[in-house]
Amino acid sequence: MSKTKKALILSAILIVIGIIGAIPSGFIGIPKLIKQVEYNIDNISAKEKDVQTFSEDVDNLKLDFDYSFNHGFLVELRSSKDNLIHVKTYEGFTKDIKLNQNYDKANKTLSLKPKLKNRFMDRFNISEGIASIATNIYTIDRKMNSKLIIELPKGVNIDVNSLSSDRESEFIVVDNKVLKDYVNITSPILKVKLPYFNSLKKINIDQWNDINLDFREFINASDVSIKAGGIKINSGGELSNYNISKLPEKFSVVSTGDIEVNSFIPLGKNVNIATGGWANIQMPFDKYNLSGKIECSYASTATNKEEFLSLKNMKLNMDKGLYQGKYSSAAGPEYKMNISTGGVDLSNESVEGIENYIRVN
Repeated sequence: MSKTKKALILSAILIVIGIIGAIPSGFIGIPKLIKQVEYNIDNISAKEKDVQTFSEDVDNLKLDFDYSFNHGFLVELRSSKDNLIHVKTYEGFTKDIKLNQNYDKANKTLSLKPKLKNRFMDRFNISEGIASIATNIYTIDRKMNSKLIIELPKGVNIDVNSLSSDRESEFIVVDNKVLKDYVNITSPILKVKLPYFNSLKKINIDQWNDINLDFREFINASDVSIKAGGIKINSGGELSNYNISKLPEKFSVVSTGDIEVNSFIPLGKNVNIATGGWANIQMPFDKYNLSGKIECSYASTATNKEEFLSLKNMKLNMDKGLYQGKYSSAAGPEYKMNISTGGVDLSNESVEGIENYIRVN
């Protein structure tokens, strides 16, 4: 029995146990459900299917995604093994994927609109309560398998426009070979994953969903702009993995929620952070020649300013929520970081402390 099969069957059992109190008929349905899960997994295999293949020499490619349904979707961008562009579907155990695709040669735009049919659920003839178990299994399967695959023969500049309205939708670039100079991603909700230490020069992500990012995806770019709801940026790995001489010239972060930064190096040579909420920044401030301006709107009018202004292991003489000057007296190349925020929490921590914090969070 494969690991996937075991996971799906075990998930069914655990979910049943969790809902027994609400569904008395669950005990009766368990043996039948397990047999049906086992049968369907044995008789439905995951498969990759080539939907469209064409030859096109492009330097700039627009990708339009429309998958506004409850279960979200995964789009994977990777390099092709020939000189052709391939559009593929990878169907998991539980669903058929119907894909409407179109390539506009004049505008260099590839439009993809997938629809899913849950063939796993269609094979069940069980009570509504037990059917909810299959829905959970379906969700697990989607996370493991279902995806659209776009294969490109060379590096291109990419503009992504997604109409996804599901928080589980993802856009993953598998390898650096398919990237040229810039990536521009505009979407209401879309999780983004770029290759670590890629060769992009410009990265722009604009959405209103909360987003978690790894600094290894951005460090080699010269111009980075992130706009989202809540934003969390971690320097993954260890300091020895990074070449600090390749920091972005400009790094702009704008949030409609809160911003959290846990980094053992500056995000760039010129960093601008803006949020109407809280900015929580953990860095080894005393290790770098870092200066800038802080505007803390909550502290400017509050009676008890300490509620909105927290400094750990560092001292800054702020007046009415304002500060301009150096964050430390360290020597070396100069870095600038301006912060415009409601409340601010700055913590001066060691490199080792931040590495450990990121490792466990």
